[in-house]
Amino acid sequence: MAVVATLSKGYDLDYIWKQVDRGPAKDAASYYIQASETGGEPPGRWWGPGARALGFEPGQTVERQPYDLLFGERKSPDGTQLGRPPGNGRNAADLYAALLAAEPHATAERKRELRTEAVKKARQSPLFFDLTISLSKSISIFHASLGENARLARQAGDQQGNAYWSALVAEVDDMIWQAINAGFDYFQREAGYTRTGSHNTRIHGRESGQWHEADLAVAHWLQHTSRDGDMQLHVHSQDPGGA
Repeated sequence: MAVVATLSKGYDLDYIWKQVDRGPAKDAASYYIQASETGGEPPGRWWGPGARALGFEPGQTVERQPYDLLFGERKSPDGTQLGRPPGNGRNAADLYAALLAAEPHATAERKRELRTEAVKKARQSPLFFDLTISLSKSISIFHASLGENARLARQAGDQQGNAYWSALVAEVDDMIWQAINAGFDYFQREAGYTRTGSHNTRIHGRESGQWHEADLAVAHWLQHTSRDGDMQLHVHSQDPGGA
């Protein structure tokens, strides 16, 4: 499966939720149709041993309150402090909103520039790290063709056709989730470590800092379109890092 992966720092708790449909759960084809027509994307899913330790089962839907506690305050669902909370958590988001209000017709590229400008002005710590995994255009088009056939079948009242094409959309989604989970299983095994202590200080010629195994707590978000509304299957994978 051809993919492009980009890693970035996240400063806006609200960003991902602006694109998520928080209504009743739907099937895979319904989420595709809604995302392509109105931008409503499916909810996120928890992954990782760190998430399980916090009480989230693999694949469990990400809810807003525990998400905000973990990523915004470094707290578990019961309010237990897990680490140092990031400073000025919403400053960059507020600055970005003000900059965007002055340029309401900004392109996607210009919006990225404004986000960078807001972060520089805020000088805040990141709330999370976001690994965005974008599938190839050919896979996005293939997935969209299945979803479009499901949409046309529903419009025509063809229940059998709708069931057939919807099942294929779900099958492709399942393959994407399996690939994402397999990749993160490998990442956890090979790179699931965190640094503690100071690595600047040496004692008897050795660094005093240490590396320890860390259990990742990741919120995965499968999305169908780009910021400009084009077909682009991609997955945002967010981890709080120092939690």
